Amino acid sequence: MKHERTLTKRSEYYDFGFQYFGPFLYGFTRWLSGRLREEGLEQVYFFARDGYMMQKAFALLEPEWPDTRYVYFSRKSLRQSLLWRCDGFAESLNYLTYENFISVGRLLDYYGFGEAEREQLAAELSLDLTQDLPWATLSENETAKGIYTALRARIEEKSREQYELLDEYLTSIDMEGRVAIVDIGWIGSMQYALETFAKASGRDLTVSGFYVGIRPENPVAGSVDGYLYTADDLRLRKSLLCFFGGLEKLFQSLEGSTDGYRRDGDCVVPVTAPYEYEGDEQVQGCIRAWQQGAMDWLATHASDAPKKDLRDYAKPLVNFGKSPPLWGVKLFSFFYNVDGTRQFFVAQKPLWRYRPKELVHDLSNSVWKTGFMKSVLKVPFPYFKIYDLLRK
Repeated sequence: MKHERTLTKRSEYYDFGFQYFGPFLYGFTRWLSGRLREEGLEQVYFFARDGYMMQKAFALLEPEWPDTRYVYFSRKSLRQSLLWRCDGFAESLNYLTYENFISVGRLLDYYGFGEAEREQLAAELSLDLTQDLPWATLSENETAKGIYTALRARIEEKSREQYELLDEYLTSIDMEGRVAIVDIGWIGSMQYALETFAKASGRDLTVSGFYVGIRPENPVAGSVDGYLYTADDLRLRKSLLCFFGGLEKLFQSLEGSTDGYRRDGDCVVPVTAPYEYEGDEQVQGCIRAWQQGAMDWLATHASDAPKKDLRDYAKPLVNFGKSPPLWGVKLFSFFYNVDGTRQFFVAQKPLWRYRPKELVHDLSNSVWKTGFMKSVLKVPFPYFKIYDLLRK
């Protein structure tokens, strides 16, 4: 689908970054630097890709900080290094993030197969990459079991190789001792996987995680803290998660997610997946515009931002995600995530063209639930209340 964007439209992205994202980024960064000082943590690692704007803001507001680094990790790169240690199919699902449904393509991606490999395997094994598998019965699903059984040797071979490379990568970035990691958060899966790897490899590593919001679903060993919510205070959790895809896109760098690692001479370097918007200069221009707008807000207010609770700086963006205006829905209408299959933020066709099951499926997979509902119905309505009821 081709989307035309004029210069005037692009300037709306700059305004959005300046008015909404900049204040949010300021509040988060001031909260982060304060917590790091309280904990006495100097060695700080910002995780690609969501840590990109976090590190830029931190460098602007805390230019004298002793040691910060932007490093390449992802759920995929960490969990793939652990799959060879799993005892069978059921255990191999331990690092999979919960979803109502998982597509066959997404499952193959989880097991470490790239886009070209997935297409080839679909032909070899007669698979439909778009087929959805229910999460509730995934461990008994014959299709999923068959995929793992047929590919187990290749999965374990890939995993062992990545295990060794990841160990060398951690050494190259001096990740040992007591460190802070910074990421967007949500369920703590990356911190859990990193800690699991460190324990398995005998690495001396104590991790303190700092996130926009966090409620771990796995037993992380180190401490965790969140700017807007934690397990002890979940009042803003749904307010953020109804727009979690948009928040992630705001923070991200213009590069693909980390697929794994490879050897380059004597060094181990990250391997990134193809960037989802590679070659689309209009989309990249929109992203650069809102990121520049946010940085300009920070530069303007670095020393004279209004004195208020740091959480209050997040309110404009949080409220935008909860109750999106129609212009805001249009602003994000052509954005999508790629995680095995392409998932658009909002509806790509009018309501009358949807079949009921298709509508439920697309809404379930949307990373901006309130925005998706607004894009379908287009009328003022308490969309967040509907989302809140659906997520009870």
